[in-house]
Amino acid sequence: MNQMIQITLKEFKDYFISPIAYIVISLFLVVTGWFFFSTFFFLIQQT
Repeated sequence: MNQMIQITLKEFKDYFISPIAYIVISLFLVVTGWFFFSTFFFLIQQT
């Protein structure tokens, strides 16, 4: 079990060193933010 935790921590550390991680995270935040705020926009337009 301890080896699995060590491998997981190493993989996360290597992942966040690369710039692709920040691209994926920012893309995820933009998409979820758009879905979140679009529901409010459509609700305001319907009233």
